Amino acid sequence: MCLFGVALAGCGGDDDVDPGADAAIDAMVDGASSTLVGSWMMAPPTDPAIDVETMIFRADGTYDFSTSRGPETGRYSLSGTRLTLDSDAVGEGLSTIEAEFLLDSGGQHLLMPAFLPQGPVAGNVGTWRTATVADGLASSTEIVTAADHSATFLMTTAKGTEGLSGTWSESPTGFIFVVPDGPTFHFKPLEGAISYSLLNRVP
Repeated sequence: MCLFGVALAGCGGDDDVDPGADAAIDAMVDGASSTLVGSWMMAPPTDPAIDVETMIFRADGTYDFSTSRGPETGRYSLSGTRLTLDSDAVGEGLSTIEAEFLLDSGGQHLLMPAFLPQGPVAGNVGTWRTATVADGLASSTEIVTAADHSATFLMTTAKGTEGLSGTWSESPTGFIFVVPDGPTFHFKPLEGAISYSLLNRVP
């Protein structure tokens, strides 16, 4: 599930979270899940680290993703603003991921994972954070941008916090975070939250 690979880059800790936070997927999808039912396409520009191209969420609680590595299928469920994906793939990376998502008020745009604002935000200057549980291991990822256009990407697990330092600049779709000799991420805003992966509903 490389859509979440960035947020999980530091996820190598040994801390088991409360089992309730990573409960087994119920085949029966609750009513809230209907908000995601349909087809979604990744909005440009996309970054090399994000290999998901399209997503389909079905009313029966199954999903189908198109990725650069081929199709991925599985089951999903929602609990509030948390989405859990349970992949059918065995022995191919992460199998279960729980992450924050944000669907806009019109139901046409989706951030996943969604980085939520932490304290005051002034335009593209501020702090945003997302929390993820991957195969029972918890992590949080934070992007901090400053008025001098410096930026830090922080990944926290049970083993501690690691960071990537770089710069940010304005872009037509939000802002670009660049790490020297490292990755580049295009963060896109949606109703106060941001993400490097914004999906648009396909009619």
